[in-house]
Amino acid sequence: MAEISQNVNIEMLEKLPDGSYKKKHPETKASQVKLEDAEGKFTATELEGAMSELFTNVSDGKDLVGGAITDVDDSVVIPTDPTFSDLASAIGSISTGKKWASGNNRSSYWTLNVTGLGFKPSFVVAQYDENAPSLNVIVGGASPTTKQLFNMHITTSPSTLQSSGSFTINNNGFIFDGMGSCGFSANHDWIAFE
Repeated sequence: MAEISQNVNIEMLEKLPDGSYKKKHPETKASQVKLEDAEGKFTATELEGAMSELFTNVSDGKDLVGGAITDVDDSVVIPTDPTFSDLASAIGSISTGKKWASGNNRSSYWTLNVTGLGFKPSFVVAQYDENAPSLNVIVGGASPTTKQLFNMHITTSPSTLQSSGSFTINNNGFIFDGMGSCGFSANHDWIAFE
């Protein structure tokens, strides 16, 4: 019997005319292995043909899935010969509507700078509550631009609505500059919508 460490496909013995046996190690080829397909899944009758059919079906299936992804969102890029991981990533990056993000950032004195949103905001609300609570609301423009923002300072005296500072929208975030009476570092809760 062959050892496991040996490279032997099938060990066969050939009976010779003198009654002795000769060891044979034939090479098994996929094209010579008959395929029994009780469920009728393949047209091929041998292993090599079935493997070729499987490869073709998987490749065609990937093309169909890639096409379905780009039909839903044509901004998604599918590689020429995608892996299943590539297709899963592409599915995850399909845009299904307006994007939004929220967070809590600390302003640096008069400026709150938020970057890395992955979209251009059109509407942002920011709020801070250290010493002089306020609510800042801004509606952005169609291109990177500076807009006025409105601060509502909530105090024990009547609230005031005033315009102060400026707001800059960029392709990946926004900047509140001159946060009204907040001339110090403060934590800001914010939410931005595409």
